[in-house]
Amino acid sequence: MRRRTLLAGLAGTVTALGVTPPPSTAAQTSDPLCALERALLAPPAPGVPVDLRQLGHQIAAAQSLFGRGHYTELATGLPRLLSNATATRTSGRGGATRPG
Repeated sequence: MRRRTLLAGLAGTVTALGVTPPPSTAAQTSDPLCALERALLAPPAPGVPVDLRQLGHQIAAAQSLFGRGHYTELATGLPRLLSNATATRTSGRGGATRPG
């Protein structure tokens, strides 16, 4: 908790002084917020319909990444997961019924 408070205080001080470094490409690729923004705002890639059991395993893995705080890894795989889930739903694979 002290480390977070210290880092927040230092970030506030640096920002108040106007000494913000320019964002680097390497920092943007490792920043979970930038990765999530790209995942949600980029045009979706075409998904591949998968078996519902496999889709369930992929969703469970994503939930596990979220629970462990691996946000960058989660944001990297999220577009593919969402595309595959959408493709699976529209294809009607796995015997799932679509709400009318």
